[in-house]
Amino acid sequence: IPPQEDWPSFVYIIPKLRSLPLFVNLGKLFIDDHAEKNPDKIAMYYEDVKITYGELKKSSNSLARCLADLGIEENDRIVLHTPNVPEYLISLFACWKIGAIPTLVNHLLKPNGIAFRINDSQAKLVITHENCYSQLRKVIRRCKLLQHVVVIGEAKKNHWKYYEMIKHEGAMLCNPKFYIEHFARLIYTSGTTGIPKGALTTYRQVLAACLTHAKHILKITEKDVIGGNPFFTLGFGSTNFTIYPWFFGASISIINHFDPNMALEAIEKHKITVLCCTPTAFKKILNVNDIEKGYDVSSLRLCQSSGDWLPPQVIVEWKKRFNRFIVDSLGANEVFYFCSANEGMPRSKWGSTGVPVPGYEIRLVDDNFNDVPPGMPGLMIMRGPTGVIYWKRIDEQKRAVKHGWNLTGLIYTHDEDRYLWYIGRCDQMIVSSTYKISPLEIEDALEKHPVVKECAVIPMQDPDRGQVPQAFIVLKGRVKPSEELITKLRNYMRSNLEAHKCPKRIEFVSDLPKTEEGKVKRSVLSQRFQ
Repeated sequence: IPPQEDWPSFVYIIPKLRSLPLFVNLGKLFIDDHAEKNPDKIAMYYEDVKITYGELKKSSNSLARCLADLGIEENDRIVLHTPNVPEYLISLFACWKIGAIPTLVNHLLKPNGIAFRINDSQAKLVITHENCYSQLRKVIRRCKLLQHVVVIGEAKKNHWKYYEMIKHEGAMLCNPKFYIEHFARLIYTSGTTGIPKGALTTYRQVLAACLTHAKHILKITEKDVIGGNPFFTLGFGSTNFTIYPWFFGASISIINHFDPNMALEAIEKHKITVLCCTPTAFKKILNVNDIEKGYDVSSLRLCQSSGDWLPPQVIVEWKKRFNRFIVDSLGANEVFYFCSANEGMPRSKWGSTGVPVPGYEIRLVDDNFNDVPPGMPGLMIMRGPTGVIYWKRIDEQKRAVKHGWNLTGLIYTHDEDRYLWYIGRCDQMIVSSTYKISPLEIEDALEKHPVVKECAVIPMQDPDRGQVPQAFIVLKGRVKPSEELITKLRNYMRSNLEAHKCPKRIEFVSDLPKTEEGKVKRSVLSQRFQ
């Protein structure tokens, strides 16, 4: 853990955040307390299965007791390596009940990525699923500190069987309370800018996220059913599905893989009220002609996007076809959400990332840490009740915090009304002669062309200008690549952007390489085509 002098400054603007209890058991707070009040309330919908709060309490208690019997103690790291299934959440709550630290490992990772996270976290136990065990099996011998593997489904020799463990009828746990600065999870960054970094989150930060973004932006109550496609092991899904609902005693709808029709069927079947999807998922739904006419989605009151920038044309088309607004929220694995659009914002502000989430402060600064005026790009820095705490990465911690502020690595502008507009990442800006060009602006213009399904723009080395934009385009439907089409796209870009922003090279590709979160792997494009 980095020295506290390298931690960010935490500010508690909302009074409730200054009066949180000093000791808490998240498993009891999130599950048992609700189960005692209403044990028969549905907590999870999964396909045709319904699981109540009372059942969650019993299963998580049984698993927690078994984990303790295996020697798992307070602060031990337990890797959760499963797809989106109810057993993931039961395992998470069991960890919290005994003070262990859940370590989130996405089920789609390849063996090297799995091994890195197990070894870096120094995990003692892994809970995995039979559908992704084959990748874990290849690296178990490389994980020297790993003592136990629990398999959900068919367990292999020398591994523990999850379903046998939750049948355990041992003595009830006393639900010990832990200091509010105890660590609640270890979550890894996507690694798009280098080696993945483990970020620690305290109990206080978990509760702060619930009392800021969840309460004031999403306005979650016990009546809500939250549904969508984000993976539980990544920031968006971890926050919206494994934390928010349980603080308020709400319910969730789980789908284990994304399909546009499956997503809308779940809305109709489970009466989802808050739909959480990545920008890619919203686009895929909109790409299905008249899909909104085939399902009853009247239960929806709000939609939220996160994980990547949401183009304004998606917001407009979604509103037109589904009559619901998409709230685009900005956050990070390290710090939860700190900036967001909100319902009722003027239409002229659609496409902005909105304003700071209540409880947070945001500044845009220049290279000298001075605030920039409206309209001028600046580095976004933030502080609030959450902040960056890196695991075993002291140098990265020093680079992530300056004068107590969290450095986001994002370039934004703000207007006269203080709404924030995304320009791009510091490490993705294209420096061409004296110009700094945002790939996002070029991508936004290209994706408005009727033949473009999606695209990505990266810098290409140029002997005269240093760098120039290069575009990779996925075409819609049966549109065929051709030199004639390239010429048409160039003419279109010249009529919509300044000359220095027009891509010097256009490449047609069948798809774009993406992370598990749906973010484009620009480094892969750069290596593949340069």
